[in-house]
Amino acid sequence: MNIYHENYNKSWALCIGINKYKYAPLLDYAANDAREFSRLLIDIYGFDEQHVSLLLDEDATRENIFKQYLSYSNKVELDDRIIIFYAGHGHTILGTRGEIGFLVPHDGNTEDLSSLLRWDDLTRNSELIQAKHMFFLLDACFSGLAITRALPRGSMRFVNDMLKRFSRQVIAAGKANQTVSDSGGPLPEHSIFTGYLINGLKGEAEGTDKIITANGLMSYLYEKVSKDYRSNQTPHFGYFDGDGDCILKLIETTMSDKKEGIVEDRLFEVPITTNDEIVNSELGFLDKIKMYISEPKYKIKIDDLITAQTKQLLAQITPQKFPLDESNMSEENIRQRLWSYENVTLNIRTLSIALSYWGDQTQKSLQFKIISRLSDHLTYNGGIKGWIALRWYPLILEMYSIGIPLIISQDYNSLYSLLNYEVTSFDSQSDSKPFILAFGSAISEINSTDVMKILKEHERHFVPFNEYLFKTLQPLFEDVLFIGKNYEFLFDRFEILISLVHADILGNQQYGHYRGPLGPFGYKYRSRSGLRNPVLRFKKEAFDQKDNWIVLKSGFFNSSFERFEKTFTHFEEILKKLNWY
Repeated sequence: MNIYHENYNKSWALCIGINKYKYAPLLDYAANDAREFSRLLIDIYGFDEQHVSLLLDEDATRENIFKQYLSYSNKVELDDRIIIFYAGHGHTILGTRGEIGFLVPHDGNTEDLSSLLRWDDLTRNSELIQAKHMFFLLDACFSGLAITRALPRGSMRFVNDMLKRFSRQVIAAGKANQTVSDSGGPLPEHSIFTGYLINGLKGEAEGTDKIITANGLMSYLYEKVSKDYRSNQTPHFGYFDGDGDCILKLIETTMSDKKEGIVEDRLFEVPITTNDEIVNSELGFLDKIKMYISEPKYKIKIDDLITAQTKQLLAQITPQKFPLDESNMSEENIRQRLWSYENVTLNIRTLSIALSYWGDQTQKSLQFKIISRLSDHLTYNGGIKGWIALRWYPLILEMYSIGIPLIISQDYNSLYSLLNYEVTSFDSQSDSKPFILAFGSAISEINSTDVMKILKEHERHFVPFNEYLFKTLQPLFEDVLFIGKNYEFLFDRFEILISLVHADILGNQQYGHYRGPLGPFGYKYRSRSGLRNPVLRFKKEAFDQKDNWIVLKSGFFNSSFERFEKTFTHFEEILKKLNWY
C-alpha cells in the first residue's frame, strides 16, 4: 500500500490541442485552448515549465501522445499530481457491452479505430503512473467514460485527508450525441468549455474558503456549460478510480498548522452539483436501506440485511485474513490493515448510520446483533500486541457509526441502551460488561501500544487514534447525513458523553476511579475558552437545564443532576492535570 503525504511534490501537465487534422474536420481554437491552459498552469498555478508538455496540431499524433503519456510511468513519484488536458475531436462507437469512447489525434481516422486513442487504454495505463492524483480535462464530446462512481454527495471534506487519498478524476465537455462548441464562449477565441475552465481557474470556481479542487471545478463547469444559452453540450464527470480529490488551489493558511502534539486541518466545501444523472447513478445499497426503513412491510428484510452483512463481515475479519502474529509492524503495514478494516466494514457502517438516524426504536435495536457478534469475535490465542489491539477496530468503528447519528437525532434513549448493552468481556468469556466499558478497554489497549504513533502524521498527537478516527469517519457521515462543519462539534459531544458515562460507571458503581477514554476534547479543554471549549459548552448545557436535561431524562447518570455534577467534577480534575496545549 502506498503512503501519501499532505502536500504535492511535483506537478505535471500534458496539454494537447488539435486544430489541424489529417482526416477529421478542422477546428478553430483547440490549439489555442491548450496553449492558454498550459500558460495558466505555469504563470498562476506555479507548475514548473519543464514539467508542462504541449502537443499541438501535427505534433499531436497518436504515437507522440502515447509516448508522452507513458513517459510519466518512469519519472513521476507518489506525491505528484498530473493534469491531462485535451482539446479536439472525440468519437464514440457502440460495442457489445456499451459505448466505447475515443480521442482523435492529428493523424486519427475514424474509419480506422487503430489510429485513435481509446479512452479505456488511457485509464488502464494510468495504473502504470504512480502519481496519487490524475485529473483529465477533455474538451471533446464522446461517451464511454466508464465512470465507476459518482462524485461524493457530501459537500465537506478535510483538505489534508484528500491530499492523502488516491484519485483518478475526469470531465468531458459533452456526450456522443452532442456537438462541442469550438467558439462563442465566455472568452474570445476559446471554446465554451475551455472559456469557463479558464475563468474557473482564475477564481470563479473558488469555494468560500478560496480553495479550488477537481470536484469543485467539475461542478462549476457542469453548471456553467450546461446552462449557457450558446451551448448544446452537457459535461459528464466523476471518478474512475480512488476517492481523493486533486487540489488545484490551496491558500497556505489552510495547510497543517503544526503545533506541539497537535495538527490542525480544515474542512473545505465541495460544491453540490445539480447533475441529476450522476446523483441517480448512485442508487444502490444506501437507497435500499432507506427503502427498508421507510416501509413497515420490510421489517424482516432489515433484520435479514443486518444478519447477512454481519455474517459477511465476520467472514472477512478472521485471524487468517488479519493475522495477529505478523512481525512487521511498519507504517505501511499498519495503514494497510486499518484501510482493510475500514473497507470491509463500509457496508455495515453505512447501514448503522442510516438506521440510527432514520430508523424507529425497533429497527435501531436490531443493531445490537452487530455489537454482540463482533464482541464474540474478539478472542485470540497470542500474537503481536499492536495487531491484537487493532482487532477492536471494527467494533470501535461500529460504536461511532451508531452513536454519532443518535447524537444528531437527539435519541439519547437509544444511546443509553447502546452504551449499557451487555457484551462478552474481552478478557473473559464467562463474564460480560456494559458495552461502554468494553469500548473503554479497547481504546486503552490501542493507546497503550502506541501503534498509531507509528503513522507519521500522528506521531506527536496526544490522542493519535481518536485523531485518526476523526478524519477517517468524516467522509461517510458527510455522504450519508450531510453534516457539514457541525461534524467536529458532534464528534466532540459524542466522545465527551461516552467518556463521562464511562467515568460515572467506574466511579460510582465499581472502582471509585472516575476515568474515561480521552479524545481531542482533552487538549481543547486546555487550549480553548468559553463556548469554543467543547467540554465547558457541554457543562454549561447540563448546569443550565439540570434535571430537565435530555441526557438525564434518558437515564444517564441515574437520571440525577447531582450524580452528573459529582462525576463531572471528578472528571474535570483529570482534564485540569493534563499537560496538553
